[in-house]
Amino acid sequence: MSTRFAEICPAKPLKLEGKEIVERDKNLGDLSCLDCNQDIFLGFFFDGTNNNKYYSTENFSHSNVARLYEVYAGFPSADKLEISRPELKAQKLKDIKKDEDKDWPKAVPQGERCFYRKTYIPGVGTPFVELGDITPSAKKSSMLSAAYAKVAEYSVDRVSNKGGEVAALFGEVRINWALLQLTNHLHEAILGSPHPSSSLKADGKLAQKMISSASAAMSDVVRLTNPMARILFDQRIDRNKTLRERSEQLRPLIAPFIQGRVQGKPKIKRVRIAVFGFSRGAAAARVFVTWLKQAYGSEIAGLELKIDFLGIFDTVASVGLAQSAPTQDGHSGWASAENLKVADDVRCVHLVAAHEVRGSFPLDAIGSGALHKEVMYPGVHSDVGGGYEPLEQGRSIGESATAQRLKATQKELYVEDENSPYAGVIPVEDKAKCIAEFAVTGDSKKLSQIPLAQMYREALIAGVPLIPSSELRAIRMRNFAIHPETIKIFNQYIESTKAAKIKPTGGMWLTETQPSESLQVLSRRHYGQFLAWRKQRLGRIHLLPELQNSFYSSKARDINDFEREDVNLAKELELLRSRATMVLGEKQAQWDSAIQFIWDQEALIPEVVPLFETLMHDSKAWFGLEPYRMWGYLRWRKIYLADGKAASQTAEKIDDSEHVQRLEKNKQVQLDNERITHEARMRSLEGQRAGAAKQQQLGKDMSEFSRINQQQRQEELLRHQQALKQIQGRK
Repeated sequence: MSTRFAEICPAKPLKLEGKEIVERDKNLGDLSCLDCNQDIFLGFFFDGTNNNKYYSTENFSHSNVARLYEVYAGFPSADKLEISRPELKAQKLKDIKKDEDKDWPKAVPQGERCFYRKTYIPGVGTPFVELGDITPSAKKSSMLSAAYAKVAEYSVDRVSNKGGEVAALFGEVRINWALLQLTNHLHEAILGSPHPSSSLKADGKLAQKMISSASAAMSDVVRLTNPMARILFDQRIDRNKTLRERSEQLRPLIAPFIQGRVQGKPKIKRVRIAVFGFSRGAAAARVFVTWLKQAYGSEIAGLELKIDFLGIFDTVASVGLAQSAPTQDGHSGWASAENLKVADDVRCVHLVAAHEVRGSFPLDAIGSGALHKEVMYPGVHSDVGGGYEPLEQGRSIGESATAQRLKATQKELYVEDENSPYAGVIPVEDKAKCIAEFAVTGDSKKLSQIPLAQMYREALIAGVPLIPSSELRAIRMRNFAIHPETIKIFNQYIESTKAAKIKPTGGMWLTETQPSESLQVLSRRHYGQFLAWRKQRLGRIHLLPELQNSFYSSKARDINDFEREDVNLAKELELLRSRATMVLGEKQAQWDSAIQFIWDQEALIPEVVPLFETLMHDSKAWFGLEPYRMWGYLRWRKIYLADGKAASQTAEKIDDSEHVQRLEKNKQVQLDNERITHEARMRSLEGQRAGAAKQQQLGKDMSEFSRINQQQRQEELLRHQQALKQIQGRK
């Protein structure tokens, strides 16, 4: 298992350079070659848990998958899925937003635009009415949907109050629906008309019936003999058989186009597919590719089938009872290790979070391979995949945001007229305007914008038909903007934590200079820095200035969340030090073998602090569901290897020895820095003392104040000399 840490973010984050352009041109081909065989480009975008672009875009909390979807060229399966039905008003799904206007790279001729198409799949935990994914209170559109709703309701009572978020009830149905869109897209792209049975409603029902094993949470219900859930199994149809039948139905219809026998139409050569996903959507994207290959192999309806790219953010399966539940690993049902495995011949880029620690969010790695690229980024789950609102938890506003905010409100928004009903306060309409303006700039300051930019570049290099940055309309460009302050803080973190520098190795690593290491080594190194910072802030994490001065609507809740988890961390620390029997055994073992040493000895690198305090979120404080006796902050994130097995204890012990060596090196660096500081102050004091002595030699009397100052300098000088002796003894 080989991973690298993120690289410096370039000044122009979306622009390809040198070798990247050469690789892109090789993979993409000539889009304007009218005499060439025509490819059909299809993009599939699986959003993350609780992420849905149709109601999150307006408040800038749409994920990186949603943003990439908007810059993929072509016609969508639907401009807006049905999530705004009257029955769903209770969920406060306001400001429903359709897709932006369709667009294509300028290199694509008008007559070939029909061959570019895309499908967006909302994340589990959000409504997808067409698939029967509705709340228990919503209207039941069919007996099958009623069964789903009943199962969901039962599972919510059993597992938690988060329904689809915790159990991923409808993940498999979403994958099935996406698979059905493949033949729909081909029918419309080649024949110019929709597939006869491709209505969202019809495909939604069919996708429900294609359940192969049902989601793990529903299987739990079945084991408890819930009669409503049995309907799901009674009406099941074979997925592969259904997909192949649709392919064979399409074959004779498009054969003339494949053979080049249709006058005025290009000869259709192949279907090229790109797939993106985040969180459980990343797990779904991986399974989608696996099932696609199982159903069709390398050919569909007589056309060559090629998967150009799989771009995923921080894969978390957690299907069934999540890994935070004892004896469960979240790989039930459709999210088995076999289904999640990324084939060696699939070009895959996986961006993972260095600082995620929640028990319900274990990482599923992709494993090594010539076409596999795994990169670790600083931040928690949604700092990598996106989804936070600007200003949430007082983050994404940069180091100087507080000063900027105060200046803006004091000089521009406060009403000074004593007759104004708003005298001395921000007018309601102006406050809303101010918050909106900060949301726009705050969006560009989010940490997640940087991994978004890398995934955009990686997709371009792979030949995915994204709209070039130079051709992006303003509204799309805004979604990819990165504030210079964020780049500065991010790069400062990368530079200060870099273990070594190597030459680019080529292949998937065209420009990278970070060394290759195991996921465990990397995660421990960077999580160790977080723990050092968290220790420094223990008891006062909720007093972070940016959080206290935040405009964000849930500021009070955020402060309460931070304060609660701070108290829990202190309790967690006390329990581990006392070796209390109520602590989970594995957690105590990790504390004893490594985490205690890190907590006690890790030297905090000053350059990493701005990222922790102004950009990186605390997902555990936001989540607030996991008991600290079992999880908490003082435990490693669980990592599952490509074969589905948890990372071995042997590897962890090896990693610990490497970590101890690194800590010793950091300790020496810290001592050297202390020595330099003391020596610099001593030189300053010597200079001041020499100046005073010279004044005395010139016959100038020293005042009482000057004599006291001179005495204080001498005492301070002696203290610094003593400190230097202590530093020498600590080496």
